[in-house]
Amino acid sequence: MSVWTKFSGIVTYGEVLDTTNTLYGNPRCDDVVHAYWDFSEIDGFVVDENEVEEMAYVDHAASLYLRPMKAAFILKRPGPAGTGPQYIAHMQSLGSTWQNRIFPTMERSAGLDGLGPLNPDDKPSPTLAALVREQLAIPWSRARRLCEEGRVSVDGVPCLEPAARVKTGAVVVVNEHGPKRRKGRYPRRRSCTPTGPWS
Repeated sequence: MSVWTKFSGIVTYGEVLDTTNTLYGNPRCDDVVHAYWDFSEIDGFVVDENEVEEMAYVDHAASLYLRPMKAAFILKRPGPAGTGPQYIAHMQSLGSTWQNRIFPTMERSAGLDGLGPLNPDDKPSPTLAALVREQLAIPWSRARRLCEEGRVSVDGVPCLEPAARVKTGAVVVVNEHGPKRRKGRYPRRRSCTPTGPWS
């Protein structure tokens, strides 16, 4: 499946991050193999060097639990201070398995497939909710709720994100009657292990 996101006007870091989080939060995100980020009609970026690096950390963390993806960035110009190339360089330095490339037009991005084949055997690890559902033989809604309430841990660490990918060999424990955890005001992470510049 392919996803196309078009931006216009002045684009801020917050807008890019919100769009990215919406994509990663969509259950069908696992099916995406091509992502087109179309910045061809924007008037400018309001993104600094640190935010570009943070974007790369967020996407690298996502690449640890999502299937391999190819991304095309449609940019007439590389952005202020080379935003596009800078992001790609950060992703490469982090060792991301995702392939990223900049194209001047949407038509030229048809070369996205030229980045090299994806391995069809690369299947994503199961989600936490899927494992809980299988372990307890309960409906999806109950499995997701147990995760969101903090009643599920992975290798001894509570994980509140039902869509988090669980690596092979990890120990998943469900305490159906344990206390509910408060979500707080901070966004939940899509991974059960800390990643990115915070670790």
